[in-house]
Amino acid sequence: MKSAYRITGLYALFSSLWIILSDKVLTLLIRDPKTLTLAASAKGLFFVTVTSLLLFVMIRRELRMKNKVIVQLDKEVEIREQLIKELHHRI
Repeated sequence: MKSAYRITGLYALFSSLWIILSDKVLTLLIRDPKTLTLAASAKGLFFVTVTSLLLFVMIRRELRMKNKVIVQLDKEVEIREQLIKELHHRI
């Protein structure tokens, strides 16, 4: 659950900063309303693309880490089962 909070928090922080800062930059650079509207749409599409890729990478990394833990736990369970069988055999 911690990873969900971390990913969501990072997304919220990045998104908020992007919206605030990029809007200010656009209004400083562009005076024509039509051009500003087009630039804002392009900025939005760029944002969706970049954040989608970031979310994909972060979620994939979390899943890989969790899968490594699961594989390690499975190995430990197998070792313990073998030890229990050996103990039962000796008893």
